[in-house]
Amino acid sequence: MDNEEEEEMSYKCQRYQNNNNFSENNHEKVLKYLKSLQNSFKVSNFKLTEEVALVKLYSSISTLSTLANGFPFQWVNHLATLEFFEFLSSFLVLPKRKVLFNRILNRETKNLNTLRDEKLINDQIGIVLAFDGWKNILN
Repeated sequence: MDNEEEEEMSYKCQRYQNNNNFSENNHEKVLKYLKSLQNSFKVSNFKLTEEVALVKLYSSISTLSTLANGFPFQWVNHLATLEFFEFLSSFLVLPKRKVLFNRILNRETKNLNTLRDEKLINDQIGIVLAFDGWKNILN
């Protein structure tokens, strides 16, 4: 090996070490940020396992962004999305489309049923509309 090859090899090794240090520092920053968000999400406490905390945070953020932007749930299964999240963090596991959809649908159905029941129980006027079915009035 000549000097140029040795310098290039040492440069690559140094660059690799700097990249690893960056990811470790970035990892620490993410954990610190998650702990600071603890009160915002009204979660009693984050678990000590970093992966569990990040997966739960990702799940809630992805759900909110999906609904807010009107995206179909298929974007979670797209190859570009999977590669992007692999780039962000290798230990994030993206939920599948059906899991994400079922989780949202079940939770929101329960929330709406609870809200409906509370409003009906606390109705001061006492008027309730009840329908036993529907009829097509055009035919």
